[in-house]
Amino acid sequence: FLKESISKKNWGQFFTPLKVVRAIVEMAKDEIKDGSSICDPACGVGKFLLEPIVTRLDTFYDITNKDIKPKITIHGFDKGFDKDEQKTIILAKANMLIYFSDLIKENPALTKKFATIFNESFILKTNSILGTLSEPIENEYDLILTNPPYVTSGSSNLKEEIKKDKELENYYKINALGVEGLFMEWIIKALKPGGKAFVVIPDGMLNRQNDKHLRKFLLDECYLDGLISLPLNTFFTTNKKTYILCVTKKIKKEDIQTSPVFTYIVSEIGETRDIYRFDIEQNDLQEAVNLFNAFKGSKEYFLKNNSEIRCKIQPIEMFSKNIENNWTIDRWWSEKERIDLGIIKKNEKISLFEFSSLVEDVASSIQELQIEIRELAEKKKSNLNYKKFKLNELFDIKRGFSKYTKKYGNINKGNYPVYSASNNSPLTFINTYDFEGEFLTWATNGFAGYIKVISDRFSINADRGLLISKNEKVNIHFVKYQIEPILRNLAKGRRGEKGKDEFTKVYPSMIENLKIFIPINENGEIYIEKQQEIVEKYQVIEETKKQVKEYQEKINGIYVEIENNYKIKDINLKELFTVSKGKSIYTNEYVHKNKGKYPLYSSQTVNEGIIGYINSYDYDNNCLTWTTDGIYAGTIFKRNGKFSMTTHCGALILKNKYKNISLDYLHIFLKTNLKKYAEGTQNKRVTVRIIKSIAIPIPTNNKGEFDLEAQKQIAEKYRKIDEIKLTISKELDKIQSTNISIK
Repeated sequence: FLKESISKKNWGQFFTPLKVVRAIVEMAKDEIKDGSSICDPACGVGKFLLEPIVTRLDTFYDITNKDIKPKITIHGFDKGFDKDEQKTIILAKANMLIYFSDLIKENPALTKKFATIFNESFILKTNSILGTLSEPIENEYDLILTNPPYVTSGSSNLKEEIKKDKELENYYKINALGVEGLFMEWIIKALKPGGKAFVVIPDGMLNRQNDKHLRKFLLDECYLDGLISLPLNTFFTTNKKTYILCVTKKIKKEDIQTSPVFTYIVSEIGETRDIYRFDIEQNDLQEAVNLFNAFKGSKEYFLKNNSEIRCKIQPIEMFSKNIENNWTIDRWWSEKERIDLGIIKKNEKISLFEFSSLVEDVASSIQELQIEIRELAEKKKSNLNYKKFKLNELFDIKRGFSKYTKKYGNINKGNYPVYSASNNSPLTFINTYDFEGEFLTWATNGFAGYIKVISDRFSINADRGLLISKNEKVNIHFVKYQIEPILRNLAKGRRGEKGKDEFTKVYPSMIENLKIFIPINENGEIYIEKQQEIVEKYQVIEETKKQVKEYQEKINGIYVEIENNYKIKDINLKELFTVSKGKSIYTNEYVHKNKGKYPLYSSQTVNEGIIGYINSYDYDNNCLTWTTDGIYAGTIFKRNGKFSMTTHCGALILKNKYKNISLDYLHIFLKTNLKKYAEGTQNKRVTVRIIKSIAIPIPTNNKGEFDLEAQKQIAEKYRKIDEIKLTISKELDKIQSTNISIK
């Protein structure tokens, strides 16, 4: 039965790679003492509970001729309604049988006692689709080791089930996204004060805007001990980015963490990350375990003496100040550090086969998202009544204080954020605060109309406004989704004194009479539960669009390398091209005074780089141009016809003697490689000097001559790949740009 079950491909979903299990167990082993209660709320085949005790069975189980007295308790839970699902618990018990086989052999008279322990250790939950989540446990376990499910489909059904039970509804208050969010809330509440948890989590929990409440709950209830980044494809059936989260539940909730946090980036886990899982020499995961255990022993000493580039000891403020934004620790390593570690490549290249796999992974991920959205769409709709309210009926509308500037922050440094027009991060941090709680705010200037929900203690300056609720039954997130498009629209199309568009102001006086619709119940009272249901649907859509954008950026950011067997000859650009730069005379004033039909190119990338049309031209060539400076430095274009350029552009005109070299081939090569030659950080530059130093590999034939046909074939293949990428990107754009109305 075991062999037959394990051999089935679909069972891969129930297995956490053994190297990951053993790494987590080694990090947690010192926490297992006599009297410890250990739990895995999504136990699968039970490895997280069995591995810690396998070498210490004699210690943890006191066996006499008549009885077995466990000195620890292990509880593994899983749910299952069909026969295949129910096999997980059978496999867990079978695993326990194997682990205990020597003890059973030595004590044959206690077989029934062992059977009782097995049945009490691994329990199948069939009373509810919630499984383990159906029991609102608090303060029960000393140690939790788990890799909870993080599938997207089905999470909305679980939340619907929770709403049917008042006790469960009061227990799950955070409203985190996904099944993993519910499990994380359960884990934190189920820990005893002082208890520890080691949990494998997906990256969404760290970077989703809608999970900021879960991150805050985690810091309020626990000390954050460590966060370890695992590589893609660590798990058998998913390419999701995952992390090992290590926490200790606070004994007193009011205690504030001051100790630093262990963070580490793993590139390899000691085995290949494919279906074969062969052992390999590189095992950063084991090194992470060794360093984490050393860190636990003396955090301050470790902080002073750590020299491992993969390991960074972060102050807790890095997490507390980024609750609303992002806890993805990988970004706290510089690009150079990540390149040095081999985590990213300076110029990432993948094969055609890998590109095909990537497209397949993206399609599969989008299909998962589609399933969740379909579940939302198919839910039974309520016949809701709505009532119209003016915004000033529901909120006091305020604007921040002009005194809060960066200079003010430098003089009055502290831990409380001051928010300005930007939605990304605070302007500064000061030692006082004006507001405490959760509020709806918007940018009055700059990014006018853009809304941000801000929590905790904070202040705002005059470039941000704030809505203070007058009615506790109004869900500010529901209001956000209603008024955000209206506020952004308010900032557009208004005319200033000189007739020019102004896009920068949305003051309180402009929105106080704005009307919104709020659902009401049969008694005419504001219906807060229905607001929350609608908010949850919007949150799913937001996260879907965010993930789609990430997929799009990933596909657009890679370079597909086409392998070929051609012989190559390197030749410098200065030998191939006549190189020149644009002219400084082309200013906005010049364009205004000399309007015509010939395009003028500059450093921008939109509209092919055209910033205007003038009545003269400097070039009449089939050639290449490149952007010389700015954030787009190194961007390459193919040009044909009459045009001119500003000093932010350069031209590459192929010399007549190189008729057997394809401009399309040169364009493809430079499009892929030129940006990596840019100098500088803030203001990047690709100067004429840099251009002239670059060598291009060009295919040659058996005679050593440049092979024009080979160049054309290679260029055509790359053109088709670009066409595929563009088609995919346009389809993903449709998902992101679609406005969806939910009621």
